Amino acid sequence: MLCGILMLLCPPLVWAESLALSSNLTGAPGGAVTSSLTITDVNGLIIESMDIRVSYDPSAVDFIAARNGAGLQGGPYSPTSPVINDTGGLVIISNISLIVGVTPTEGAVLLELDFLIRDDAATGTTVQEVVEVLINEELEFTSIGGAPNAAGGSIEVGLVVADGDINVDGKVDVIDVLLATRFALVMDTPDAGQLAHGNVAPLVGGVPAPTDSKIGVDDVLLIQKKALSGSF
Repeated sequence: MLCGILMLLCPPLVWAESLALSSNLTGAPGGAVTSSLTITDVNGLIIESMDIRVSYDPSAVDFIAARNGAGLQGGPYSPTSPVINDTGGLVIISNISLIVGVTPTEGAVLLELDFLIRDDAATGTTVQEVVEVLINEELEFTSIGGAPNAAGGSIEVGLVVADGDINVDGKVDVIDVLLATRFALVMDTPDAGQLAHGNVAPLVGGVPAPTDSKIGVDDVLLIQKKALSGSF
């Protein structure tokens, strides 16, 4: 009887929607990754506004920027720009206010967060966590005593490979050649990630085995060869 009374006085909090950040993202120091906040179990929810808090490990990644995902693009209408405050490993995104309410599709991306993996990031896995989400000014999730309807994401920091992909976009092309040329001519200075990717000469058995700590003409020639043929 007492339990029944308590249930009536303090009904359990129930959330219909589920939220999740991207998991299994991978990158190397100096590279950027994009994490998406998706929604499932939509159940006809109409989103008019959102406020979001996401935590991350500032020793491993730096927050760059955030933008509304495709799930918040209201047809011909545009959402207002979110107000972003990044403090101490906590991204606070407030005042996402849509001109017209949007019912996202199942698995739609509501928000995209760009992170830069720090040059000094240790190899391993770092996480992002959904701390709090308000939709239409109503609390959908809080990690403090909240229901488990929000899943955190992960970024695996891997070792940098000397592959010529200086801008870390997944391919070696003319952009990498131009960057390498600028570094070789000392027109620009590479950061730690760019140096690790672009310092590829000499080859030993067809595999980069650099013996110095710079990007020079020999590196440029090898990167140019890979851009043209697909391999060193």
